[in-house]
Amino acid sequence: MIVFRWMVLPALAVCAFAGYLFFTVYRGVGYFLKKWTKKKKILLALFITVLLVAPMRLGIFWFILLAHFSAMLLLADLVFVLVRKLKKTELPGAAMIIWRGGILAALLTAVIMCYGVFNMKHVIKTEYQAVTEKPIRDEGYKLVLVADLHYGISLDHEGLAGVAGEIKKENPDVVILAGDIVDERTTQEQMEDAFATLGTISSTYGTYFTYGNHDKRLYSSAPGYTVEQLEAAAHKAGITVLEDETVSVNPELLLSGRADRSYAPERASALSLAADRDEEKIWIVADHQPAGYEELKQAGCDVVVSGHTHAGQIWPLGLFAKLFHLDEMSYGYETDDGLQMFVTSGMAGWGVCFRTQKHSEYMVISLLPASRSS
Repeated sequence: MIVFRWMVLPALAVCAFAGYLFFTVYRGVGYFLKKWTKKKKILLALFITVLLVAPMRLGIFWFILLAHFSAMLLLADLVFVLVRKLKKTELPGAAMIIWRGGILAALLTAVIMCYGVFNMKHVIKTEYQAVTEKPIRDEGYKLVLVADLHYGISLDHEGLAGVAGEIKKENPDVVILAGDIVDERTTQEQMEDAFATLGTISSTYGTYFTYGNHDKRLYSSAPGYTVEQLEAAAHKAGITVLEDETVSVNPELLLSGRADRSYAPERASALSLAADRDEEKIWIVADHQPAGYEELKQAGCDVVVSGHTHAGQIWPLGLFAKLFHLDEMSYGYETDDGLQMFVTSGMAGWGVCFRTQKHSEYMVISLLPASRSS
């Protein structure tokens, strides 16, 4: 499935829009250079297509830009063909230049790219409720879930400090950092800054961190920091690191942080994480990837919080994720026979400062007794 997601699908996408680019470029060359021979038109169209596609090797942003440009070319084609059929006449010369020259597609692409960058940087608060029949205090508890910051992709120190300040105003009882706070591109200095800044968020019972699939920089041949340095930075900031560990937050709450499944195929079972737990306590599990829900349900977990999916990040990847069941859950809140599941879209995203699917967020979860549920 990983090979399909990160190799097969991108390869198919590149072939599809490279082919369509050639088709539209050749058509445009034919429109503007009517006196050229077919061979010359093909060669020029190939040359222009190669110029457009080649920079993809320099980074993912050009890949995304070109994919959207291809999609906008297709949309422009559909619109102009429809208009021409409805009018039943040839379009004016100016309209043909805008269409054949790709001007409309370029303008639409520019609008989408600007929105995608803004949407990634603009972090919002989303709110949910989790209701329990178990005995907890009347006012309940406020949990804040943060994941997939990928520090350095979108937010800088000032931006993260601003969001941390907003979270602080929520007066949370528990802050959960559910993985991928940093990644392969994060330097040691940035990593230390990320945890120091998140450590400024005051809460009643503390801040807890569990690893995602990127935090340990397993995908980098030259990591900028060690796991030991990361854990030292977290501890210095007053953040508790949980990896296949369980802590008693208070007399009513139990919190487990699971080892990410990409690190530990033989990670501890859900049942073993809280084998001797008091079943009257609310058992919350932080697991970066939304997976293993059936195991958690059978073990008696009450609430599981995750990230990882970015809710697709770039449309329509989230739709494909649901179609091919790449994750057990993509985004939001669901329940299953007593297990309450939350998946955040993340405070940022991976690889590039660009998001057109969902939003960047921190999630505020109100854990309430049944008597107070609305």
